[in-house]
Amino acid sequence: MTFLNAEGTLLNAGGTLLNAGGTFSERGRHTSECGRHTCCHSERSEESQVERRENLSIKQDKDYANLSFLQTRLVSYLGFIEKTTDGVRTLDDKDIVHFREIRAQLSYEERDDLREKIKQVAKGGISEEERRYLASQYGAGSITKETFEELTSGKSNTSFKGLTIKNIAEHYYLPMIIAERGKADFIKHVVKVESEVKFLNDLEIWLKDNQPEWDAWMFSKIDESLDEIHVPYYDRSVNVYRCFLPDFIFWMCRGNEYRIVFADPKGMAYASVYPKIDGYAELFQENGKCRVFRTRTKPVLNVSVDLMLFNPRTDEQPAERYARYWHDGPEAIFA
Repeated sequence: MTFLNAEGTLLNAGGTLLNAGGTFSERGRHTSECGRHTCCHSERSEESQVERRENLSIKQDKDYANLSFLQTRLVSYLGFIEKTTDGVRTLDDKDIVHFREIRAQLSYEERDDLREKIKQVAKGGISEEERRYLASQYGAGSITKETFEELTSGKSNTSFKGLTIKNIAEHYYLPMIIAERGKADFIKHVVKVESEVKFLNDLEIWLKDNQPEWDAWMFSKIDESLDEIHVPYYDRSVNVYRCFLPDFIFWMCRGNEYRIVFADPKGMAYASVYPKIDGYAELFQENGKCRVFRTRTKPVLNVSVDLMLFNPRTDEQPAERYARYWHDGPEAIFA
């Protein structure tokens, strides 16, 4: 930005004379317009202006041309209300709702086929031992053919137009619908982001050979456009709180110990997530450790809330104070 001082000297925004590498050309003359004024200089005139320091107007005070804007920002700052937390509450049916809003563009035949497959997987598969027992009950006449077929018709997973429909027993709702290849434009509010799909696959692989050392646990996908579970964080650039919505939430309990973990495998630049981590820490940490909240109803539980990130490894490393939030795999959630 350039302007003219009272003596007609061309200045930059900092109040110093522009040099030959900027506004002035080393050869010939250069013309610069500021408003209705034109200022022309040759090399010789430039030198004479520089040599005569009294012709330079050095302006160090800030100009506030738009006082109403400053007033608005001041009122906004003074009216800012900090977010705090003093406890936990039970999840209600308005917190996670995206599974009620799954929509697909299909023909009538495809719609009926998808519905039937969802019903089959929602029932869940049974083990071979359970199937043999039911077969013996049917053979002995203890159950009817219809009952036998009904009890054995469930599946643990199936597929439909590039989707995988899975019965993951510990998920908040059944079944889960996952677009394994990340491309399923005909359906909304299912798992289709590549990092989320990989996280679920890694979780299933780990669970095949490992048992979490908790009395009970459950998890759910979080849809950022519909669900109400989020971590507020402060955006300093505009003086407002924004919402950080991790991709998954886990709940687990052991005795009277209750743990909530926000898990986010989404790939993102390290620096962009730092304000979100700060927002989490301000609410749920104290002296670098998770705060413990005691429930106000019986049974009394000691509840802690943790945040874990699972970004793909790159040459870039997070800042030291944030490094502890990044983990290699979902097994860290149950540690």
